[in-house]
Amino acid sequence: MKFVVNTHISYRKPLLMFFESVKDSDLKKELWKNIIVVDNDTEKSAPRLVPLKEILDTDIEAEVVHVANEYNSYEYGSYNILNVYDEHELIKDDQYLMLHDTVLLQHNFYEIISAFFDNKFKDKIIQYEAPSSNIRIIGRKHVKEYGSQYDRPFTKEEAICLELGKSHLYQGRCLELGEEKMIPIDNFSIEVVSTKFPLGV
Repeated sequence: MKFVVNTHISYRKPLLMFFESVKDSDLKKELWKNIIVVDNDTEKSAPRLVPLKEILDTDIEAEVVHVANEYNSYEYGSYNILNVYDEHELIKDDQYLMLHDTVLLQHNFYEIISAFFDNKFKDKIIQYEAPSSNIRIIGRKHVKEYGSQYDRPFTKEEAICLELGKSHLYQGRCLELGEEKMIPIDNFSIEVVSTKFPLGV
């Protein structure tokens, strides 16, 4: 499983707090290379393993994967990156825990999250309920399902619409499920399982 942290170049303080919580958690240092930091609204760059000090003002000694998304896609920039670099050795995995920079890991994070490595979860999306439904585990098969639909900038209204679970947009307006003329944006077509992850949100 890769841990995908969506952020913005102007959100370095929350990102630092996130990594402080990682340091205090039970995630071993050798697994930090499974953390993918996706910077939105900055010059596009391919995934690369970098010292954390290269992206943050910190004394934490660790390496993470860093990749930049040229669009400001709010929480959905990381979804775009997973699709664009689906075959990249630093990105490719069976499962992804989608996070954002304001999340804090609890001390027993890895002990609890590792229960979801089981094959029975590989074809499911496991997530918080709205409005925190953008914190979820997805599989590689889901990346292939949604494809390139996040390969664009998003408005704040669109991002909020998706986060609140309306999941459909029409002419810039959030539509309730069941309304006509829906254009699916969040296109997941499989079972969703609600759960609580070992996170502070």
